[in-house]
Amino acid sequence: MSTLLLRLAGPMQSWGTDSKFDVRRTGREPSKSGVIGLVAAALGIARQDRQALQTLNGLRFGVRVDREGALLRDFHTARPEKGTPYVTYRYYLAGAEFVAGLESDDRALLARIAQALQAPAFPLYLGRRSCPPVGRVFLKISDEPLEAALRAGVRYALDVYPHYSSDADVAVCAGNDVRHCVVGAGVYASHGYERSHIEGLANTFDLLNSYIETAD
Repeated sequence: MSTLLLRLAGPMQSWGTDSKFDVRRTGREPSKSGVIGLVAAALGIARQDRQALQTLNGLRFGVRVDREGALLRDFHTARPEKGTPYVTYRYYLAGAEFVAGLESDDRALLARIAQALQAPAFPLYLGRRSCPPVGRVFLKISDEPLEAALRAGVRYALDVYPHYSSDADVAVCAGNDVRHCVVGAGVYASHGYERSHIEGLANTFDLLNSYIETAD
């Protein structure tokens, strides 16, 4: 068995499974139907192509939660041609990040999906069309089964701090053309204290060690 790993991250995501009428809810993690829809869009598969969709639905699916994100509610005011305006509600996950896995014994199929995710036929979105992904979606094809593939690797998430500065920012402001980032364990700061988890420190070490070992 091999497992295709996908990174699902963006400002907003919405994975509806039982939404009805004027309230559209989201699950707290990606749904299989939503991820299969994303893959089908990458491959250029039409909704009417039941055979191709059935093949994708046969893939075994799992999710790893790297960052839960915050539940966000938005509203739309609908104004019908006849009748009074009414409010509908949409729920999203803000700032969430997941790794999804698709397992199959057909490695050629997984390779075709991987290629399509890097040059998709149709735009990709995280559950709803208003939720595009950020960064690369395809991570790799693992030779491990689904559970082992999701447990392996360094668990990390990306954040953007518009009001945070570092030594590298000073170098850029001085005119140096360098790519840079700040790497560290996730921190919860409150009342002058900064708290983290020992797993966050271990993952930071693993991430830096992997970078050093693979750097040219």
